[in-house]
Amino acid sequence: MARQNKNLQDFEFIYSEIIRFIDLLKNDRKSIDYKSDGLYFLQSPDGAGHFLIGYAAKKRFSAIAGRILNANPSIKDRASKKLVVSTAEHIFYEEIIKRGRSLTASLSDKMVSRVVKHIEKNKLRTITQFFPCIFPTDKDSGRFNIGPVRFTKTSILLEEREAQFKEYIKKSQKNYIERAKLSGKTLDQEQKEKNRKFVKIFPRELRDYYSNYPWIASIEMANFDETRSREVASICVQAALNVIRLYFPSDRIKIYMASGSAFESKPAAMVEENGSIDIVLSRPGLLRESAGWIATLEQKENYWLKLAGALIPFLSSAAPVPLLYQRYINALWWYGEAMVSKPPYLRIISLSNALEAFLCTSSRGKDIVKQISARANAFLQYGETDIDWVKETKEFYDLRSDLVHGRIPAFDKKVQQKIERGIEIVQRVLIDGLIWTKYLDSQEGCRDSLPRIHEEFESNLVRLYSGELFGIKVVAQ
Repeated sequence: MARQNKNLQDFEFIYSEIIRFIDLLKNDRKSIDYKSDGLYFLQSPDGAGHFLIGYAAKKRFSAIAGRILNANPSIKDRASKKLVVSTAEHIFYEEIIKRGRSLTASLSDKMVSRVVKHIEKNKLRTITQFFPCIFPTDKDSGRFNIGPVRFTKTSILLEEREAQFKEYIKKSQKNYIERAKLSGKTLDQEQKEKNRKFVKIFPRELRDYYSNYPWIASIEMANFDETRSREVASICVQAALNVIRLYFPSDRIKIYMASGSAFESKPAAMVEENGSIDIVLSRPGLLRESAGWIATLEQKENYWLKLAGALIPFLSSAAPVPLLYQRYINALWWYGEAMVSKPPYLRIISLSNALEAFLCTSSRGKDIVKQISARANAFLQYGETDIDWVKETKEFYDLRSDLVHGRIPAFDKKVQQKIERGIEIVQRVLIDGLIWTKYLDSQEGCRDSLPRIHEEFESNLVRLYSGELFGIKVVAQ
């Protein structure tokens, strides 16, 4: 009951502020502080008008939104507070201003209920996030998908969004003029033109920034809180980039997502040799274009790429990720870290962590190396038969232990020499490991039980990859 009373009191205060500002606009405009109160108004849902409400009333809408979120778990984890505020404002405008209804406890409760129902029905949709990315372009293809993440050539995306940029400018100009009218100002043509030039800066700078990058990743997200939505979307895009890195593990193919730094788009280096200065500038957008690599990637769509992309939605779900999938996702994440890390020793550690995250089901130290080596061998032995993959994997993992425990220096030449072999081991294990993960998903109790996953590793991994289980042999790609 206390919550309902607070909502009613806040609605009453908001209405009283509207009446107060209407009176001031008619009789005493000079007493309005336009630098504070003048920035806050109640907008008509159809955009046909608005009322000045001031800072204090705006805070009351925020308080109402906070109580609505706390009282309704169905929208708390998905709807941002900003969305709830705007919905409450529109419903308040419709009921109190447009229909002229009197505020009562019953009407207050009904408005709050309408806010929740309206958001559940109409607003729990999606918000699309965009991230500039760097990897080679393909003259034969301008877009492709990995799960829910869509990659589009920057030039194509910017052209497709041009109409929205123009609409953004018009809307910004309209808001500027309406705010001036509200404050009693009359704008001349010079002021309007100055504002038009100002608002055009934002789309222009956005184009300039994105144009430094050959690709833009986009993903539709549930309308979480604004900050969380961006973070989750970023994780999903990184996972999609890791899928590309897994299929194209060469160090020559640079794949990463822009961090947003204003300086990273034009990296520069300077060296001095024999008294002379040499300056090197690099623009990511000038990466060498390849032909057909996207088609090569999408050839796997019938099984591997489709399976990899299907894991990404788990990262954007509010529900816990099943343990079976989390193990693979973690391994893929460590592999991605290894492919973007600069120092060789960090790459060795990340690659080893990827193997451990995916292959290890034991907590005892001596068993870990044995488990990882034997299980990696099950994935690797059907390629080059003259290589002892148990030995290779053990040596690689032992190198990681020597690094972590300080038994060899971080920049030992052995570290650099082992990177290519480590990438090969992890890449092949994870590519076929995705098929193994899909197999485990079909086995009873494996989704969230480490003992069951361990049992399947011990009893059926070798049998699956020898073809004994299904009469087929799964060969590393």
